[in-house]
Amino acid sequence: MTSSGGLTVEQAKNLSDELTKLSKQQLQALQTAAYMNMSKEEAAHYDQRRLRISEIWAVLGKFKPR
Repeated sequence: MTSSGGLTVEQAKNLSDELTKLSKQQLQALQTAAYMNMSKEEAAHYDQRRLRISEIWAVLGKFKPR
């Protein structure tokens, strides 16, 4: 079944699960950074996750289940 946003319910759930995982990773990275500086590699991963989170929000924001 597809929605008016072009995603199936299963695809939306998968994106939601990915969003949850990425958000938890971001939180953990921020908590760790509060005690020690992020390395350049960790900062790059953080930025990549931030961009992916934005992409997922944009897609899920258009999702309207039927």
